[in-house]
Amino acid sequence: PNVRKEMSIKAKKLFISNPDKFKKFMQYGKNSNIPHLKTKQGFLVRSKGEQKIANFLFDNKIKSYYEAKTLFFKEEGQICVPDFYLPEYKMYIEFYGGHPKAWKKKVPKNRLYKKHKIPVISITPCELRNLGKYLVGELRGKSFI
Repeated sequence: PNVRKEMSIKAKKLFISNPDKFKKFMQYGKNSNIPHLKTKQGFLVRSKGEQKIANFLFDNKIKSYYEAKTLFFKEEGQICVPDFYLPEYKMYIEFYGGHPKAWKKKVPKNRLYKKHKIPVISITPCELRNLGKYLVGELRGKSFI
């Protein structure tokens, strides 16, 4: 376990100092959860929850990009790739699915976003049931609609 953690720390340092290597890794790297579900816009996402969010955004004519921006937090030695970016609102969306690893990453990610004042809407499987009300409510609450 310690070796894996040490390798992870070394990889993060490498990617933070070389963002192009991180982009290449994300595109060609070993990732067991590659995008495989097609959205109405025609791009691929990793989960049914992300697919539902993407389709909702498309149906409601909210322009979005999937995993388009990488956020490098040099001070903390962390890298985050938010699930969606809404350019008209300058807002990110993070979907935290039901997988235990997603929940383990949620708290540290949200702390980073809050510390650096990055506007993000966090969505869990519970909010997917009434995505329209939740997402529109969040955008209204942040004075965007």
